[in-house]
Amino acid sequence: VLYFADDDNSYDVRLFDRYIRKVKRIGVWPVGLVGGAWVEAPKVNKKGKVEGWDVVFAPRREFAVDMAGFAIHIKEIFRVKNATFGGKCVKTAGLGPESCFITQFGFTKKDAEPFGHNDSPKDILVWHTKTSKTNGLVGGAWVEAPKVNKKGKVEGWDVVFAPRREFAVDMAGFAIHIKEIFRVKNATFGGKCVKTAGLGPESCFITQFGFTKKDAEPFGHNDSPKDILVWHTKTSKTNGSGPFRGFVIE
Repeated sequence: VLYFADDDNSYDVRLFDRYIRKVKRIGVWPVGLVGGAWVEAPKVNKKGKVEGWDVVFAPRREFAVDMAGFAIHIKEIFRVKNATFGGKCVKTAGLGPESCFITQFGFTKKDAEPFGHNDSPKDILVWHTKTSKTNGLVGGAWVEAPKVNKKGKVEGWDVVFAPRREFAVDMAGFAIHIKEIFRVKNATFGGKCVKTAGLGPESCFITQFGFTKKDAEPFGHNDSPKDILVWHTKTSKTNGSGPFRGFVIE
């Protein structure tokens, strides 16, 4: 199955198993935060057929879908020679590249296989969150990481903000085993654990367990390639409008 996964979207792993993997010809599904709306989704009738589109931009298009809102089975790709986004398939007359590309296969909206319209709850499995230009993705830096010595011990932190903190980590950069949570009563981000003297809530919380950086178990420093597995991309405020059509927005 061919799916166009842009780098400015956020994907739920269920999208691939529940939707994309099951596409027979052409599948369509809702996308969050796109086209001036909170949600864009196919309008599905009682017979399970797509009869239109809940979108803000050009709703009369044959396929008024975002690039992240459809996938085509590979057998269809081989069936039609030279289907392309270039050449004849250009953004003209409000058609849009998605609808232009899909209609080259001879599809109409009646051929579309809708996913997600009967789910309960109606979760949205792909979001057009966008990645914005920034002066740093976390703490003013492109990467924050522990400094790990040859013995595999953390001896400091490669960070911009307050590097002398005992745990100069982002909230997404650590995890604590549940047995430690039960070991220490009333560990909290509230009360005594407040952002004071540049300590930061993360270090304040972690040190309540009696940990020092020498106790930390570093991951990823010896990986090859050294991929970063979590990114502080942020979700921007949108001018999106409703209605939500029963989809979960949170």
